[in-house]
Amino acid sequence: MGDHHKKVLRNYLKSHQSKSGIGDTEGNADERSQNPNLIDKFEGLKVLKTPVKAKSKSPVSAKTPIQMQLPRKFTASRKASIDDMPDEVLLYIFGFLPANDLLTSASVCRRWLKLSNDDVLWQELYMKYGQLKKHESVEVQLKVHGDIRWKRECIRRCIEKRNSRLKLLLKKKSNYTLLPADTKKVIEKLGIRWQLVLTDSDKNEHFFDQSDVYHFQTSVTVRWYSLEFPPIKSLYQAAIYALAPLFFHKDGSAVSNSPCQRSLLLKVRLDGGFTKEQMGADERVSLHSLRGGLILGTWKDGGDLAFLSQCLHCAHLIQKCLRGSSDSIYLPLLKKPPMDDIDPQYGLHDYTCIVELRNQRAAQWSQQFRFLHTSKSDLNDGFAKLVLIRDDVMEDHSSTIKKLSLPWKTEIFKGIVQDLCIMDLTLHDEFKETMWTVSSPVAIYESDDHKVDFTYDGPAYHIKHSDDIGHVILRLIWIEDREVFMVTKGELYLSCKAINDWFSTRY
Repeated sequence: MGDHHKKVLRNYLKSHQSKSGIGDTEGNADERSQNPNLIDKFEGLKVLKTPVKAKSKSPVSAKTPIQMQLPRKFTASRKASIDDMPDEVLLYIFGFLPANDLLTSASVCRRWLKLSNDDVLWQELYMKYGQLKKHESVEVQLKVHGDIRWKRECIRRCIEKRNSRLKLLLKKKSNYTLLPADTKKVIEKLGIRWQLVLTDSDKNEHFFDQSDVYHFQTSVTVRWYSLEFPPIKSLYQAAIYALAPLFFHKDGSAVSNSPCQRSLLLKVRLDGGFTKEQMGADERVSLHSLRGGLILGTWKDGGDLAFLSQCLHCAHLIQKCLRGSSDSIYLPLLKKPPMDDIDPQYGLHDYTCIVELRNQRAAQWSQQFRFLHTSKSDLNDGFAKLVLIRDDVMEDHSSTIKKLSLPWKTEIFKGIVQDLCIMDLTLHDEFKETMWTVSSPVAIYESDDHKVDFTYDGPAYHIKHSDDIGHVILRLIWIEDREVFMVTKGELYLSCKAINDWFSTRY
């Protein structure tokens, strides 16, 4: 438990301690008053329940557990253990275990490793979850496979069958985002969940399952908050993994205790002094943005880790979760457009862009921009300018639902960091193929330009995001009486290098 949580819990329990001393005898209360450090001596010790010896002459008492008492001449040198069981008995017991527990048993010792990998166990699991072809009998399948390792074949076949469903599950496209529709339902259908692994300087790994997940039109936010985070000064790196089940029921739903394939999604170093720079803060926490859309919150009091939040864009997300490995991130094969020597403005027109501003739980502003274009004459400093929102056209302007901010929570505390939100951006080319994606926290800065706006009365702000593909700038006006932002200008700058790499052009 972090020092900050310890301090708060200690003060809370002390202030709510019963003054009547219920449950303490008078003697115990006097003893504690004379020795206030009595409880501290036992802090961290485990209470062991040991039976009290009865004074009765009978060897078995009603108040004590029944124990075998052998004559001295029959006293064994040691107690029998599970290691004394023959392999046939252990194999019979293992037959009642699900596959997930079989994989865990393999890590106990060499003997259990050999038994838990027995072909008899995994052949049965193969027949249950591998789902034989309808036109082939069990005998035909056995004859085809011959001498194989059934564990390996079972896992391989289950992965193959699960991944074969992807084409059907992701076939339907959204008319608004041009991405696979119902990504949330697909994730729930496949039973995908996410895991955080924190590695300290001694190479010890600390595992944390997701605390909550929120789905949006083009992205997913996963959060972790725990009282058991290790001290941040001891951390070396953080890694985000997707856990995808291997076994499924006949209706297509994932088996609850199925073993999972672990796919790496993100790995970042935490020993590089990132805490010196922060994106935003409130009275309790400071927020830091790391690469890959990872948001890290630290306590102002002590600097320990408060929570982590990961922004995941939906483009190719399902493929990354199912086809990656524990060591490397899956890189999808991008479908680039063919070369075109006829169109003189090839790669400079008919873009579609979807931009969404949100917090970690709800969207505050979302717009789709179609038929975006530029020309060779407008290329400047290696960038192609695409106008999303024209500042002099009122019809292009739109307001947020409410003020942009970033609420956060842990198991005990919660708060709101102002002037901070998450931007989701998706850019499609003229063939509706996804060319650029962004899902990252962005700060809202007060604008330094002093341009007079006769349409709206309020201070001006701007949002900027930049990476290797390009950068985007939004201009906002704060409307005090409505407590919303009016988005009055939007520009996207796509690098000529990104255009040339994608369209095989030479701008």
